[in-house]
Amino acid sequence: MDLISEKSKRVNTKNLCEINSLKYNVGGVTVDDSNSFMIAAINDASINDFMAQTRMTLLHIDLSHGFSQCATPPFVRIGNSYTHPFFDDKSGYLYFTSDIPGGKGGLDIYRVLKIGPNEWGEVEPVEEVNTPNNDVYPYIHDDGRLYYSTLTATSGYDVYTWDFDRRSYPSRLPAPVNSKVDDFNFFIISGKDAIVARSSSNSDYSALYRLLAF
Repeated sequence: MDLISEKSKRVNTKNLCEINSLKYNVGGVTVDDSNSFMIAAINDASINDFMAQTRMTLLHIDLSHGFSQCATPPFVRIGNSYTHPFFDDKSGYLYFTSDIPGGKGGLDIYRVLKIGPNEWGEVEPVEEVNTPNNDVYPYIHDDGRLYYSTLTATSGYDVYTWDFDRRSYPSRLPAPVNSKVDDFNFFIISGKDAIVARSSSNSDYSALYRLLAF
């Protein structure tokens, strides 16, 4: 969907490798500005039959040849979960959420630099925002600020922001961005226009909300 024009169209999944298979769940996708590649989070069917908890993994889909070529990025470790990918074209970093060893606990936010076609650097944690609780849905705005959600003790998931340049403490966004239920997957469309995903009061479902002139 184009959130500015509010026009939507179905994504053509032809030749998108495993994404087109009904045996996979998609936990998020991100595409670079030139549409040369896509990173998708899908469930790892090869191990899900043997695990009580569903694991997600990342799939690198190269779109630069007129057809797709898919491969698991070299930094992905089998047995860990990788989801909520977001690629920042300005910095060249891919951000994602994972439970790989060495984090502060639960799900943490990591990033890895794209150093060439199908080539990636070393994975590094975003230490300043990670907590012992789950930290999820990273998103970099055009001004360079990181937005994400953290699991709190009082109101479920809340949206926070952190400025890479100032290196200050993360800040919790005020209402109406945050509420008494889970708030996550925050995304700014323009200066006074944004969306946020929010759970219902009984957590039976989640819905997207449009926030105007906040």
